[in-house]
Amino acid sequence: MPRQTDTLWTVAMWFIILLAVLVTDLTGFTDISPVRFPSDKALRIQLPEWIPRERGARAAQNRNWKSRYDDSQEYAIKIKDPKPGESRQRCPDFSQMLPCTCKEKGSGLDVTCENVGTEELSKVTKNMKRHNQRDDYLIGYFKVRGSRINTLPDYIFMGLKIAHLMLFDCGLNHLMPNSLSSLAGSLKHLVLSNNGLQDVPTMALRQLRELDHVNLNQNNISIIKDGAFWGLSKVTRLTLYDNKISTIHPDAFDGLTKWTGIPTNAHNDSDLCTDEEFDSEICNEHENKGDLLRLNVGRNSLNEVPNEALLPLKNLNQLDLSFNKIKEIKENTFIGLDKLDTLNLDHNKIEELLDNHFEGMPKLTSLSLDYNKLKTIHPEAFSGLEEQLQFLSLAANKISYVPTSALRPLHQLNTLHLNDNNVSRLEEDSFVEYGGHIHNLWLQNNKISEIPSTTFEELTTLEWLKLNNNELKSLPYELVEPVLSTLKHVDIYKNPLVCDCEMKWYKKWYISDIVDTDHIKDITCKDDDGEEHLMKDVNLEHMFCVTAPDPTSDLETAAALSSAKVTSSFLKLGLLLILLHQSIGL
Repeated sequence: MPRQTDTLWTVAMWFIILLAVLVTDLTGFTDISPVRFPSDKALRIQLPEWIPRERGARAAQNRNWKSRYDDSQEYAIKIKDPKPGESRQRCPDFSQMLPCTCKEKGSGLDVTCENVGTEELSKVTKNMKRHNQRDDYLIGYFKVRGSRINTLPDYIFMGLKIAHLMLFDCGLNHLMPNSLSSLAGSLKHLVLSNNGLQDVPTMALRQLRELDHVNLNQNNISIIKDGAFWGLSKVTRLTLYDNKISTIHPDAFDGLTKWTGIPTNAHNDSDLCTDEEFDSEICNEHENKGDLLRLNVGRNSLNEVPNEALLPLKNLNQLDLSFNKIKEIKENTFIGLDKLDTLNLDHNKIEELLDNHFEGMPKLTSLSLDYNKLKTIHPEAFSGLEEQLQFLSLAANKISYVPTSALRPLHQLNTLHLNDNNVSRLEEDSFVEYGGHIHNLWLQNNKISEIPSTTFEELTTLEWLKLNNNELKSLPYELVEPVLSTLKHVDIYKNPLVCDCEMKWYKKWYISDIVDTDHIKDITCKDDDGEEHLMKDVNLEHMFCVTAPDPTSDLETAAALSSAKVTSSFLKLGLLLILLHQSIGL
């Protein structure tokens, strides 16, 4: 009996202890300790470390750019130096040249006349003719500028051999029919720019069978009439920049494509494309050296592309129609320009690019439409340009989106300019299917505030990226990571950037020794207080992000703790029941 009593007391003691513990656990449901969050330091986001790959030296200019030609500049003809054993050309006596000057060069004489009248010029050319009768010589350059020659007289250059003649800013209004005829066998380059010509001097030009370049820039020509250049069968470059041309007749360029390519000198057994003054690159591409290759009618008053006049120019390589008043590109406008390489339509009034209107130029590599009024670009606007187009500039228009559908077929595109437009957002597929060859992407001076993280994934060859002067607050690492291995330059100047972890990669990239910092301006960013700093001066340790606590996290933690305590309490209650059962059994 005493032993049974001791056992009962022992069970009772255990019962009381377990009951107290159980009561304590159950009352703890209403007294859960608060959740403690880590410090700001612990919450700093650790982005993957980016180690720049080794690459070759960086060029300051964009790779594979198609250089834009400017026919408004004077093309200099190269005059061959004298062969071994030949004597250098000799100038006439100084007194015979006044008021002009003469310099002796290996390529021929270089004559310059400034502020002269017609009589003075005639006197100099007669003296040079007498000198030439004693010693046959070639005048490489004969330059008359800033003078008073209203009409160029007949035969004024009789007896002279001139390769390069420039009559610049001479007040020239008229050329007599035979004013240049004596130069028919020697003249290669003629500059009549910045004068008062109202028509193409067709009769004066007609006999210049060796002429290669014609420069009629900055005159008052308003109409190019049929046959205006008849007889100039060897001209390869014609520039009519900055006139008042509003009409070009259908046969205006007739005669510029008639030369067969047969050498005029019977003793010349060499190939047709070996002359020093001829562009070797174009020569290799075009067997017919005589066809017009470059035409500049920029800065005129054309309301439409003169397609009928252009149609015969089968070998035309470069066409400049910039600074005109063209409002639309009509269907079949460029049909037949099979060898056109460069087309410049900058500074016109084009508002819309319709489907298929650039067809007919299968070899076009460069197309520029800057400073128009473009708003709409149809999905097949660039149809026909798929095989060769490498450079496309749509800058300074009214475009509000990346015209992905129209750009998608352009698999050779390596330079795309969309700067100075109204683009506010890039989409995830903005560069899908055509971005693989893009080296240069210009998006500066837009309104871009958001770029999805996968937008740049297909830009696997990107080298130059311009995003300056937009509304970007950050440029996350995950966005640029696909292009960092090839990127040479990224400009994010003048954006409202925040100095946080999202820009930490840029700071590291900026200070790496492989970056071409000559082309990166001082980028600024703002801290949490809105104070602006030069990013290059911001400590990397201060560029971190603080994640705001999740308002549901306290409830979730409390629920988890409660679940654990309930489970523990039920285990203890089970143990108490087992002890009671054993005690009753005793």
